[in-house]
Amino acid sequence: MDTLIHQTLLDVKSNNHTDIRISEVLFSPAWDLERTTKFMQNIWVPFAYKLTVAYLCIVYFGQKWMSTRRAVDNGTMNVVLALWNFGFSFFSGYAAWCLLPELLHIIERRGFIGSYCDNANYYTDPITGFWGWMFVMSKAPELGDTLFLILRKRPVIFLHWYHHALTFIYATITYAERQAWCRWSLALNLTVHTVMYFWNVLTLGALMYLSYLYLFGQFFYNAYISPKDKDYKTRIIDTNISNGSLKNGTNNLINKKER
Repeated sequence: MDTLIHQTLLDVKSNNHTDIRISEVLFSPAWDLERTTKFMQNIWVPFAYKLTVAYLCIVYFGQKWMSTRRAVDNGTMNVVLALWNFGFSFFSGYAAWCLLPELLHIIERRGFIGSYCDNANYYTDPITGFWGWMFVMSKAPELGDTLFLILRKRPVIFLHWYHHALTFIYATITYAERQAWCRWSLALNLTVHTVMYFWNVLTLGALMYLSYLYLFGQFFYNAYISPKDKDYKTRIIDTNISNGSLKNGTNNLINKKER
């Protein structure tokens, strides 16, 4: 009897603490909410607390360490930062595209209170469940925003690091608990970040390069793609002659030879 009880306790403990790797959730052929919840509660939530403490230490000591060093603020850094911001802008935009329809649908069907209190099938649905989870996972690498500020010796204000740390922890806990109101915070956060990160790309000089690309594209289209009528070259020659420069130049050359 004692052996049976002991074995049962071991089985329960084993089931509750089965190590589930993040790759098993990310690359699973089908959305498995139970497996994801177990991963969040047993693996990710404890890790999130540790990572947040490490993040706060980096914020404090990183600025002190860089205070006696030159800022890493060159062309290579700008390219890396532009790609970083563009990646998050693209991810946020696509995730918002996947999550916003469900929010609008639940508001239409259940009203504001229903959207805030009833999670319905938000977590069980393969689209909203998975992309909601991806949002939570993205908050960990998003902490790297602060690292760029530190390396470039930019001010790291309280609101910046407080927002990053709190959003990371709170998103992790609330998703693990399957809170209904998360659909609001996720949709709004992703929408704002789509615009914010893209704006960061533009402020890094991408707007200038985009204008160059537009001008080159316009030139290429007009020169090689745009259809031209058969008298195009004739009209160009006539224009050049009619302005007098080519005609006068030719006459002067002839006069010199005659002399």
